[in-house]
Amino acid sequence: MDEMILGSLNGSVRKSTAERVVRLDRNNSSSWAHFPRFIERSLIFAEKLVKYNSLQLKNLEQDLCNRWATTGGMLAIAILNEHDQMVGHVLGWVNVDYGQPYLFNFQAEMDDGFDMRPLLDQVLVEHLDYVKWANEMYEKGGQPVRITQVVTQTMRNADALVRYLKLGGAMAVAERTVIRWQL
Repeated sequence: MDEMILGSLNGSVRKSTAERVVRLDRNNSSSWAHFPRFIERSLIFAEKLVKYNSLQLKNLEQDLCNRWATTGGMLAIAILNEHDQMVGHVLGWVNVDYGQPYLFNFQAEMDDGFDMRPLLDQVLVEHLDYVKWANEMYEKGGQPVRITQVVTQTMRNADALVRYLKLGGAMAVAERTVIRWQL
């Protein structure tokens, strides 16, 4: 297994197991305590790995806060250690590709030294619960479309991430490579 497949935010070498997975929900008061740290981690990730500039970071922060406060239309998974500190996160939302919605995982990140494998099943269950919620919203709105897939963006080794997801029972295939080049 490749070490730290989901990447890392710091240089820690401490080996530990993440304790629990929490899907943040704006309707749950305990989620609000974790939300500022979740946003902070998401912005650090975007700056370090996606190479966002200050304007993009400001816009991302505003977009995430708006998604959280107005629609709940954001998948926010916090991975906590035994001290209730956030040591990993997953950030996603629903995108639409020519009429077909899908869950887009924009970020998936673990701190160095933390093993998420014992929690992988729970992370996948949180994805399924979020998709179920989103599909219920489509149904309530009278829309015939449903989310049937997840697309995950990775700044790391895509084949390693596919192997990691398969450990959790996901039918995952690396389909494409995105190359960003500057003009």
